[in-house]
Amino acid sequence: MSTFGLGGLIGALGLLAVSPTLVRRRISSWFAAGFGLTLVTAALAPWFWSLVALLVVAGISVSVTNTSTNTIVQTTASSALRGQVVSLYILAIRGSIALGSLATGLSVSLLGVRQALLINGALAILVQALIGRHWRGEPAGRNIGSCYRHIVTSRVSTGAPQQRRSKRQIVCEASSPTPSPGGDAHW
Repeated sequence: MSTFGLGGLIGALGLLAVSPTLVRRRISSWFAAGFGLTLVTAALAPWFWSLVALLVVAGISVSVTNTSTNTIVQTTASSALRGQVVSLYILAIRGSIALGSLATGLSVSLLGVRQALLINGALAILVQALIGRHWRGEPAGRNIGSCYRHIVTSRVSTGAPQQRRSKRQIVCEASSPTPSPGGDAHW
């Protein structure tokens, strides 16, 4: 287990050397797929000592993936929603760990350790391939989590004295709201 921790330390220190302009989404996705490949390799490894090196690689992969994902969540969420977004992210992570542990324990008891590792690794690679396919159509710099609601108020002329009408819109930080002619936007 200490080799897994050593890998985590190496991964965290390695992220310090990564340029801030590099797309974190790709880093996270590639290292998550690398973790799945490491699990498959561990399932097929015939020697115990090869597992020591694989645990270092697994630690690097998990550390880089989790740190990059956390960075993505915190930097793309708007300031007003950041606390809520991070709390949902942590809930999802902790909940998925509990459900994954239950499923892995069940598969270990039914199929054995090697088969459980093989299934988990193959599923990790498959899920990352699907996520990568989904992301391929989106621009890499898109701030997915930076959208929020605001109310746009505009003056409406109906023949009677001017009235004010409000409507809710979802706006992303990357694009600023443009009020209608003669209207004004309130945040």
